[in-house]
Order: sequence, then structure tokens, then C-alpha cells
Amino acid sequence: MRNLENHPGIKVGGQNINNLRYADDTGLIAENKEDLQKLLNIVEEESRKKGLELNSKKTEVMVISRKQESPKCDICSSIK
Repeated sequence: MRNLENHPGIKVGGQNINNLRYADDTGLIAENKEDLQKLLNIVEEESRKKGLELNSKKTEVMVISRKQESPKCDICSSIK
């Protein structure tokens, strides 16, 4: 997760936040789907290096937007 430190997220109190972790759960946060895809790719790659895998059946995507119509978010995983 340290490899995510310099990647974009959202600004909260002047700090860049791109992930929230609790126990074995992680939430990735980005302003757009391209940045979110980059974060997911990094997490997958680093997890594999440690012998871990993401569970695609438990993976969810949530879009929070002020727009009246929520944008589509089609994040792809290389999870097999």
C-alpha cells in the first residue's frame, strides 16, 4: 500500500487520500475512473508479489457524484 502514496486520490485537509483500510478490507478512492483503475492495478500487482489475490466476487465499485446522472464506472481487473 505504500506504493500508492504518490498516486492521485482526493484532498482532505490538504492531504492526499487514495485508500482507506480496516482489517482485511481496503477502499480505493479516486476522482475519476482512470485514476481508480491505476490504483487497482498497483494493488493487484503488489498483492501478487506477496502471494495474495483479490477476490473479484467480493469486489465492489461505488460512484459518488454531484451530477444528476451518475457516470458509468467500468473498472477492469486482471483477476482470473
